[in-house]
Amino acid sequence: MDKLNRLLRNVLVSSILWSQTILLMAESDQDVNFQLVPIGASDNNIHGSAWNTPFNKIIQVACHNCYEKVHSPTLADALEHVKAIELDIWDSDYFIVGSGNPGYWYVRHSPATGNNDNNCSTDGDGSLEECLSDINMWSELHSEHFPITIFLDKKQKWSSQKQGRTPRHLYSMLRKVFGSKIYGPRELTAFNLGNQVTPAYINWPTAHELRGKVVVVLNGGSFVVDKLTSLFSYNMSSYNIELDKVNPDLALVNFFAGPYIFNLQEVPSTVNMEWSASFFNAPFNSTDSLPDYDVFSKNRFRGWLFRVWGLDSTSFCELLPTNLNFAAYYDFRSQKCLEFNVWPQQPLFNRQ
Repeated sequence: MDKLNRLLRNVLVSSILWSQTILLMAESDQDVNFQLVPIGASDNNIHGSAWNTPFNKIIQVACHNCYEKVHSPTLADALEHVKAIELDIWDSDYFIVGSGNPGYWYVRHSPATGNNDNNCSTDGDGSLEECLSDINMWSELHSEHFPITIFLDKKQKWSSQKQGRTPRHLYSMLRKVFGSKIYGPRELTAFNLGNQVTPAYINWPTAHELRGKVVVVLNGGSFVVDKLTSLFSYNMSSYNIELDKVNPDLALVNFFAGPYIFNLQEVPSTVNMEWSASFFNAPFNSTDSLPDYDVFSKNRFRGWLFRVWGLDSTSFCELLPTNLNFAAYYDFRSQKCLEFNVWPQQPLFNRQ
């Protein structure tokens, strides 16, 4: 019965989407703001109406660990398919017993492999700066691209100032690589006409207004401690504590906080990240159901955005009714709905 219901739901979703696509195409002929012509094959995955949609009201396929060679040959190749990239970053060259270098982060998935283990192709050794430079190189070649979102999953705590891997060092690296392309808390605050960093509801520019921009989101903090304390209730977990150490000075910070949450109760966490907590990361566990995430995402706390991973057995089409923003897949190339993997969220499907 569950399989039948899912099949019927997919048929209904597809039918409505086809109808909506035809209507949107007709409306776009009369929409003077609908000006952007997709550049390159990569933008053919984007539903045309998504360009004129506020960024926090868009749902898109994201890649899960696509810096790994098993998932993508290069980051540039991944960007031809999706515009949301994840990089796992480590402070030390080997798990927690190795050493690190000032202003340097390693990019790999496994704590046991050591050093860098990724597909970053810029001349260098595959460090975080090299991976970011790959993304920037692609951006330079596609200057009017759909906004790129980079999720940095931090696996270790910040170092001391002397060791040179503090939030300020990360600010400097991002500014060095991307320059004025960065769209961070300062820019979002200015867009909201001088309101506080987290007003009652955060308004976002449209994707068209953000074309050519890069949005960076930091999550994680300590692989060992986080894994251990995540076994306890959310208010006893150390998840996100390292994010709270980031300087909330808008003159400096150029990335958003993306705290992990595992249930709705964690949203009003005691961790004080209101300075830039505009994103949330959540796992999609086998015990979860789409209605749960429908309720979860419909709340859209103050305009914040939601990224979910671990849902590879769930099709992207099934997620369109949930109002999620980023659906992270290992097999990101195959996830499309009517040939598109970026859509405006679909309020027609929301449960009242």
